[in-house]
Amino acid sequence: MIRSLEDAWKWYKAVRTLAYDMRHLAGRCDRPEWEGALNSSNRLRGRSAAEFHDMSQTILDDLDDLAVLVLFSVFEATVRACAGADIDRETAMITHVAMKQAIEELKEAIASGSFAKVTSAYRNMDVDLTGRVNQVRKFRNWVAHGRRDAPENHVTPDEAFKRLTHYLDLLTASQTGGAPSLEPTAAPSPVELPLEAKQPGEA
Repeated sequence: MIRSLEDAWKWYKAVRTLAYDMRHLAGRCDRPEWEGALNSSNRLRGRSAAEFHDMSQTILDDLDDLAVLVLFSVFEATVRACAGADIDRETAMITHVAMKQAIEELKEAIASGSFAKVTSAYRNMDVDLTGRVNQVRKFRNWVAHGRRDAPENHVTPDEAFKRLTHYLDLLTASQTGGAPSLEPTAAPSPVELPLEAKQPGEA
């Protein structure tokens, strides 16, 4: 189950690697030595190399964009939860009925209102980073709304993970009173692919 940015990143790497591996294996499925193995499986019997290749390519065509959507969705839920916890901690001693009502309205806005306003409230942690996180948000929205026209900016999963992890690192440090680090605490490693699975021009 995806509960954190790290979980989402592991999911992305696993799906991407498996899709590249399957596309690579597709080139071998029509060999005589593979035919017996495939035909021995009810699930794989009758599958062709072209079918395996096309299915793996279908996954890869959209995977990066969908990965950014998943990464940002997990990030957004985490930040909203942190902001709500901040409000609870700072207002725990308030008993005035009108102020408590205002606090509840604020918590509702944090939980389901504009996320750009939530990140804006923390922008003094790092103004430039907040702007780069907003670029990820806008790209996520473009993906979520059907990818019509051209995106305002393009963000890769690797870039998204770095920015969002760094932001959460700063947010956690600000809540605990510690000094925020300059780099993510869990820096992403490149998605490694078997050399044979790489195609010309692929990283």
